[in-house]
Order: sequence, then structure tokens, then C-alpha cells
Amino acid sequence: MITYSGGLRLSEVINLKIKDIDSKRMQIFVRQAKGRKDRYTLLSKEALAALHKYYKVSTRTLRHCFGTHLLENGTDLRYIQALMGYESSKTTEIYTHVTTKGFNQIENPLDKLEV
Repeated sequence: MITYSGGLRLSEVINLKIKDIDSKRMQIFVRQAKGRKDRYTLLSKEALAALHKYYKVSTRTLRHCFGTHLLENGTDLRYIQALMGYESSKTTEIYTHVTTKGFNQIENPLDKLEV
């Protein structure tokens, strides 16, 4: 959508930064395009709306959801660590703090005691 909105090349889209989107002037600033030239191009209202949605469900969020859903589906943290490319198991443990799925299936230890 952003490609069509501004007539951008793939490399130009890949290199876009948030600061390159001027929603007040409805323009896209393209840095170091072909021939190492900077230029401004158009930004459509539809593309801006899509960018707002994308920004709220960014790739980092999708990556985080991937790890969380793996954990919720019973994948061992060591496998998640390998799949996500984390060197430290401490980094992988962030997913254990996010999910509460399955809490209703955990038996409270107090209920096993005869009081």
C-alpha cells in the first residue's frame, strides 16, 4: 500500500523510518533514493491509516506473540529460545510472565493438603 501510495521502490520502503512519514503534510520523505537523491512523495490517507494499524501490530509485537503462543501451546522454553535466536535463557523467560493460559488447569498445592 505504501509502495503504491508514493511510487516507492522496494528498497525505499524497506529503508523508511517513522520520522520519514509526515502525516500533517501527507508526504513521505525518501532518503538516499536511486542516485543517492532525497525526495518527497505523496502519502495517501488510506496508506496512513494502514501504517497506524501496522505500527500498533509491529513486527516486534508479532515476534512476541509467536513466542507467547508457542509457550501457551506447551513448547519447552529451550526450543523457544532456539527458535527465537536468544543466547540467554533469561531472555526467553519473559514469555513466562506474559501468559496466564492454563492457570485454571493448575491445582493449588494447598488443596492437596489435609487441613
